[in-house]
Formats: sequence, C-alpha cells, structure tokens
Amino acid sequence: MVSNHWYIYSTDRRLDLDRKNIVTDSYIHNQLRIFVTAVSHLSRYKMVSDKIYTAQADTLKKSDALLPEWSSQLSDGTINYFYYQCPSTGGDLSAPPIRLMLKDRLEHNALLQVKTYHWLLAEAYEAFEDFLENVYAYCGLQGLSLWEPPLEGLDSTPTTLEGFLKVRYKKGARTPYRQLEGLRKNSVHFAQRETGVFTGNNYRVGFVLIEKFRHDIVHEGGYTNDLRHRISLIQGLVPQPFRKAIKGYVESYYIEHKGRHLIHLLEIPSEGEHGAPDGSYLDTMTGLFRTLVEYAQLIIDSIVVHIAENERSDVSAEDSGMPE
Repeated sequence: MVSNHWYIYSTDRRLDLDRKNIVTDSYIHNQLRIFVTAVSHLSRYKMVSDKIYTAQADTLKKSDALLPEWSSQLSDGTINYFYYQCPSTGGDLSAPPIRLMLKDRLEHNALLQVKTYHWLLAEAYEAFEDFLENVYAYCGLQGLSLWEPPLEGLDSTPTTLEGFLKVRYKKGARTPYRQLEGLRKNSVHFAQRETGVFTGNNYRVGFVLIEKFRHDIVHEGGYTNDLRHRISLIQGLVPQPFRKAIKGYVESYYIEHKGRHLIHLLEIPSEGEHGAPDGSYLDTMTGLFRTLVEYAQLIIDSIVVHIAENERSDVSAEDSGMPE
C-alpha cells in the first residue's frame, strides 16, 4: 500500500500568525479548547488501545505455541458459540458456531483494533462538527459577515446563539460544508490557507476525506463497496487542481478485505532507502487528528483576523470623519 499521508500534514510547516494586536474572543477560544481537549483524549485512547491490541496479539501467539502436539485446538482451533431464546416458545437457539484458527484470532484482533480506531476518528469528527456549528453561529450572533444567511432569507434575525444554531437551510446546504463555504467565501485568510498555499497542509482535502470516512464508519461498518465511486465523490468536493492527484492518496487509506475495501487506519511500517522496513511506523490516526485540530485552529485564526480587520476599518472611518 502506497502512503501519501504527507499530503495533509507536515510537521515542519506551521501557521505562524502574529496575534499581538489582534482582539480575541473568549467564547470562540473556549470552543477551540473544548475541541482540542476532546481530540487529545481520543489520541490518548488510541495510544493505549494500540498497546492493548499489540499485547493481545503477542498473547495469542505465545499461548498457541505452548499447546501440546495432541491438543485439538492446534488442528481444530477454538469454537465460539452464541446462544439466544425463541420468544415464541422460550426454547434455546444458537447461531452457527464459529471456528477460529490462530490466524483467524489474530485477524479478529486486528479488525477489532481497526474498528476501535474507526470510532475514535468518528468521535473526533463529530466533535469538530459541534465546534464548527457553535463558532459559526457565534459569527452570526456577532453580526460578522462570515455568517451566511439562508438564500431564501430569514423571517426574523435571531438574537441568541441558540437561535442562530436553529436557523433552517435548504436540504442542499448541509453542515459542515455550508459553514466552511461561508468562511471560504468571506475570509481571504481562510480561503488562502485551507488548501496549503502558505503551509503545504491541504486541510480542505483532508477534511473531505475524514468526513467520508465517518459516513462509511457509521453506515457501512468502515467499508466501501465501490471505491471508485467513493473517490469520485471526494473529487467532487475539492478544487479542480487537486482532483487528479487525489486518487492515489485516497486509495492509500484502503485495503481489500473479503471482497470489499476497508478503511485502514492502523500504524504503517515506514520504508527505508531500499524499500525495506526501517523499524519506524507512520501514525495515520495522529495525522488525521492533527488535520482536524489544525483546521479548527485555522477557523479561529480566520475569525480573529476578520474581527481585527473590521475594527481597523472602524477606526479608519472614525479618523477620516466618514460614516461607518
């Protein structure tokens, strides 16, 4: 599997924004802290779960190696049963028994780790969506032009944060793309930096990928039945210049498993100069977590810059004696 995960995240390139003269807002920064803390906890769960599943794999191998030659488990494996009752008669029923050899138990252990990573990523995405909805609604409450009203207009302008959160949009304008498009349209700072013009980190592409991952995790058990269609959907949500390059990038996150494509988020062995493993690993999940956190930071930076620009415009208007 070819890895192109650098496409999103590069540790040596960071947004360097001078905040000395920028007015900050406690609400939006508190929302960022809540989100970053949540992802930090999820990252910790991920690290702990990696140790647990790695230890379990070692235990399975060692236990199997200690079995005597005459053990039926070596030839027949272990058998798992699932019992339940018939509600019509109260009689006992059972599902067909599942026989697992060592390789099957190791595969199940790896799949359980994959599933754990899937749900940690889905939870991080949901936290990002909550963060985005809250800070974008706050832009509306503060009267910032970053907030876009529904095309069909409003019966009345909300006066509370809750009111802005409840504003209804047509079906096509859905979260989170509606809020991101509003930021993209009204903030030059955001639009320039989300595609990596200054940092090399393409958060727009990375976020679309994570959003589609979340859909497949929640609705398809982490699989996609049609990878070509999935790639096409992702390509349709990113700017034209990135569409051709994205195919191999998306494919690098999937492996074939039982006739389907599974989202593979486990650590990937890194390769040295001659293509052989060099003993280190590429931490896919940490890269995705960072993508969400840095995208959130960019959103906050863009709002702060917008507020500062508005204040400078107000001061300039006052100094010139012109009406606001």
